[in-house]
Amino acid sequence: MAGNLRLAIADYLTRFPDVQFDGVEAGLERLTHGLQSQTIDVAVAPIGHLEDGIGSRAVWSEKLYAVLPDDHELADREKVYWQDLRREIFVVPSGGLGPIFGNLIASRLTEQGRRPNIIVQDTSLESVLSIVAAKRYISIATGASPGIAWSDLRFQKIHDPTGPALLEYALYWREDNDNPALQRFFKLIEERYPGWPRETSTL
Repeated sequence: MAGNLRLAIADYLTRFPDVQFDGVEAGLERLTHGLQSQTIDVAVAPIGHLEDGIGSRAVWSEKLYAVLPDDHELADREKVYWQDLRREIFVVPSGGLGPIFGNLIASRLTEQGRRPNIIVQDTSLESVLSIVAAKRYISIATGASPGIAWSDLRFQKIHDPTGPALLEYALYWREDNDNPALQRFFKLIEERYPGWPRETSTL
């Protein structure tokens, strides 16, 4: 857990010490099932996963990075654009954000019937980054990952023509969930992100 999510949860636990926090780190399918069965009150996931009865609202974004071996030809490039990565072999984890990264790479780099080369590993993100350090592949990570010490890797910010490439996140919740702890969390989010209206959005 890192970045905006870590800060929001840390603030919540500090302000509401009487509330027990039970975190779940899982893929979108499990998170959605948890919301529908009310074993999960709120999920934080990339934008775009909608189901009937589930409310959603955008909250924050994180910059995307190309994870490269330290001697890669792009490691010292001032700016790296998606098209600079079109001939690379990517490795992503099968869980967590891996499928999101895979879809994102495919959408940005598929051209004239040629799809990018993406290898999916049934391992953790940390193991995937270790594979990148072996200098055969590259990977993708969010802005939370560069804080980890990887002496033999370089994290290069990916750019779109209009600026840094971003992964947008949203909160998801069951619309009929009246758990007071969830309402407290919404109140905190509204304070941290002024103008965040808690209403169902099509995103």
